[in-house]
Amino acid sequence: MSEKTVKEKKPKSKLRKTLEWVFTGLFAALLVFFAGANIYGQIAAKDNYGVPSYFGYSILVVQTDSMEPEYKVNSTVIVQKVDFDKIKIDDDLTFFWTGDGLNYPMTHRVSAIKTPEESGDGHYYFTTHGINKESSQCAGDCTGQTQYFSDNYVIGKVIGNSVFLGGVFNFLTQWYGLLVLLLIPAGYLIVTSIMDISRALKTDENGEIITTAQNNTVQEDSVLNNMSEEDRKRLKEELLNQMLEEKGLKKDE
Repeated sequence: MSEKTVKEKKPKSKLRKTLEWVFTGLFAALLVFFAGANIYGQIAAKDNYGVPSYFGYSILVVQTDSMEPEYKVNSTVIVQKVDFDKIKIDDDLTFFWTGDGLNYPMTHRVSAIKTPEESGDGHYYFTTHGINKESSQCAGDCTGQTQYFSDNYVIGKVIGNSVFLGGVFNFLTQWYGLLVLLLIPAGYLIVTSIMDISRALKTDENGEIITTAQNNTVQEDSVLNNMSEEDRKRLKEELLNQMLEEKGLKKDE
């Protein structure tokens, strides 16, 4: 096989190394975060009517239009547990509704509050209603349909909402959304690894694999190219004499 020119393997740049560390760290952090958040949220959900809670905060996706235009369907509401005496009329409450044969979280606006002194049993009681007067869920008008419940069923007070966050939350709560999120850093590492392997197995013009074992040939060619014609002749004579001497020694043996 003829001698081939060797392409020296270039060391990874600082940027490349930094990106690999960042993506590897991000990949590991996402796994730990989502696994930990899921476990913590599910444990807290047992005492929160099945709604995952993270240090007193919950995120719920709006399923009906009873609170439109305030809260769009498929947007999210961010709910915080608060002391019951901090809840005021016109606040929006998320609570677990068991009326009408239903059992699910609901978010409606507070229209009346009964204090423990007024109820006489040591509990707060809240009356809520929807705000959409042209709803498809409440026979046209949600303001006239009210819910009455004790503080035992309160999940929290709405402190924020977001349509964008709702889309992201819906996406990430699906198996394919979480998979895509985890594959972003993993995909970078896979692609760069394939590129490294491809460079290592890159072939020359004749289809022959170039290996680092041919590095000596490159160095020898470089030295010869820098030698004068006289030096080359002298080197050839020295090599020839050395070969003859070696043959002579072998004959003596």
